[in-house]
Amino acid sequence: MKITSEKDQQSQYIVRIEIDPAELEEAKGKAAKKLSNQLRIPGFRPGKAPRALVERFVGQEGLIDQATRDLLPKAYENALKQENIKPIADPQFNVESTDPLTLIVTIPVEPTVELGDYKGIKFDLDEPEVTAEEEEKVLQQLIDQQSTWEEPDTERPAQEGDQVELDMQTVRDGETTGEPFQRTGVLGKGELLGQIDDQVQGLSVGEEKVIEVKRPEPAAAPEAETATEGEGEETEAAEPAQSAEGEETSDAAEGEAAAEAAAEETAAVEPMTFKVKLNSIKVKHEPEVNDDFAQSVLPGVKTVDELHARIREQLKAEKLSKAKSELTEKIVKQAVEQATVAVPPILIDAEIHQLEENMANRLKQQKLTLDQYLQYTGKDHEALHEELRPQAEDRVKTVLVLREIATQEGITVEQADFDKEIERMVEQFTKDLPEESREAQAASMREFLANEQTQQQVRDTIFSTKLTDRLIELATGVKPADEVEFADVPADSARETEAEQLLEEATNNPETADIPEALPADEVETPADQGATEEKPRSGRSKSKKATE
Repeated sequence: MKITSEKDQQSQYIVRIEIDPAELEEAKGKAAKKLSNQLRIPGFRPGKAPRALVERFVGQEGLIDQATRDLLPKAYENALKQENIKPIADPQFNVESTDPLTLIVTIPVEPTVELGDYKGIKFDLDEPEVTAEEEEKVLQQLIDQQSTWEEPDTERPAQEGDQVELDMQTVRDGETTGEPFQRTGVLGKGELLGQIDDQVQGLSVGEEKVIEVKRPEPAAAPEAETATEGEGEETEAAEPAQSAEGEETSDAAEGEAAAEAAAEETAAVEPMTFKVKLNSIKVKHEPEVNDDFAQSVLPGVKTVDELHARIREQLKAEKLSKAKSELTEKIVKQAVEQATVAVPPILIDAEIHQLEENMANRLKQQKLTLDQYLQYTGKDHEALHEELRPQAEDRVKTVLVLREIATQEGITVEQADFDKEIERMVEQFTKDLPEESREAQAASMREFLANEQTQQQVRDTIFSTKLTDRLIELATGVKPADEVEFADVPADSARETEAEQLLEEATNNPETADIPEALPADEVETPADQGATEEKPRSGRSKSKKATE
């Protein structure tokens, strides 16, 4: 058995194994014996048919195929030992020739990363400023949360700022069609279907009207990236309006579907027509902004001045967090561009399948299947995979570069880091609770955090934070300060509770990103096996936080 190998630029070993004729002949004899036990050959009991008859029965090719299957485990194991190869996934086999029997084995190995001068990447991190308008916007959101809606003291037509409830029904060819559906929203706030506000203002309760809504220009089919990251966004005319509580009735959904179905059958330039009945008008009553209001909206706040200060602090922290995230993305992008990364194709394929799965899950939330999306866009799975390939390559390379930087910088998560974070989370969870329930709730939080998966997510978050802070420190020369935790303030990026974040986020740091495991040598597939089944690479956890993607 002659074995030679060379490593390609995709972190794979291309191994050439030439089987000695004598060794092949011996293997063919054993293969004939094995096949004679498996086949029913007329006139012979199992295992008793002579080799020549077995060979005529299965053909020379079939006999060599079985001999190859039997030789592969030993040949593969010898190749690994002789060339000191450490595979990370199953090899791929090809028969180069049968005389002499020569196999070409492609073996994926650990990716290699050569970092560039990532320490030479330099940026500034500006101190964020909060404007009076931004502060007032958040305050108004808090006021809105505490406001009530009541019917006006005297009957009057609907006007801007009123919350109205409508019955709507699609009209086609002058006749109503489909089931009526309800819409609730505040006039002038864009909460109803586009262009409805102006046509509803002036109506009285119980009054009906036929209105027209101009359709937007037909949108292009969503791209793969949009399908994986931007699901849930709809055109103005198709967006379901929300009730005051943010809920949508099933009748509304059915009516919306009917409206869209009717509109799809008309030219894009033709407006949609609805019959509208105004069911109710409600007027907003805002609370007075005083110390009692401040105490009711944010725990721990006692005065209006403290409320304003907390809002400013929160907005500043959010802007700083956003700036750090954007800066990290710039740093990582340059670091990846500088690096030389060799990645075996199987890791890219695994990431493509993961992206496809993510897309399917997000489409499912829109009540669509991946096959429906492909049919709509005129693509097949192969075309989608090629479309996703650049994104998959970038994601895998990014994770590998970050993992190497973390190694170079000695970034780890120590037990002390973990214990400190757990105590911080428990303190944050319980600090505003009544004294009598604080101890019990702290015990409940610790029980939740004792879960192995949850603890790994905590470690991943710590790791990601330490890595991000180190990248920013290297680029700016300033070590980022710890982010301050706030109670819920309804700004654009207000934090959720830690428990909600841990349940909803899937955060895997580059240090723990794994790779597909290789099968033992005695379980490898033969060329015949690989031709009979579709290749399904095992997916590794090559994910990272958004800030480091």
